[in-house]
Amino acid sequence: FRPCHDEPHQAIPSCVRRAGGTRRNTSSPAACPIAAASVTALPASLIIFWQQHRIQQAHLALKRAHEELAVRAAHDGLTGLLNRETFLARLGAPGALLLIDADNFKAINDTFGHAEGDTALRLIAAALRSGSSPSWIIGRIGGEEFPVFFPNASATEAASAGEKLRSLVANVQFYPIHSMPYPLSVSIGLAVG
Repeated sequence: FRPCHDEPHQAIPSCVRRAGGTRRNTSSPAACPIAAASVTALPASLIIFWQQHRIQQAHLALKRAHEELAVRAAHDGLTGLLNRETFLARLGAPGALLLIDADNFKAINDTFGHAEGDTALRLIAAALRSGSSPSWIIGRIGGEEFPVFFPNASATEAASAGEKLRSLVANVQFYPIHSMPYPLSVSIGLAVG
């Protein structure tokens, strides 16, 4: 097949081009057999390619949004730990459970405000996360209540882990707005089953 235009490096055949650079078929199909096909097929194929690309981008954006939604649905928005529903759903094997409660949390909120109370909760959650093992299940089930489940663990193992977590929280540096350091502490209950 040989093109009917005399400038092979040009994308638009000369029989379809006019002086102003705009497209217009100035010749009959007999004079330029690819003119009609070029005018309709090339734009149509570009539109189809562009639409397919947009659909792929939309699918990727939807997939990312779905993954983000799944993470948000399973985690507490403030601390990033598992939320109550997800925590309870992951329990199944026998083991030991620690229930960790932030001490004097109402006093933090009343004295420094809820924004500083939120900061204290995030710091406590970070301390718990830093001292945890991948097999532990950690969540936030209430305002200042953090459960930690140890699958197939004994009471002694859980008590030892609880002491480690208590110590990590006690070492957290919490500086409320324009204030001296404020100590954070937790009380821990243990159940085995």
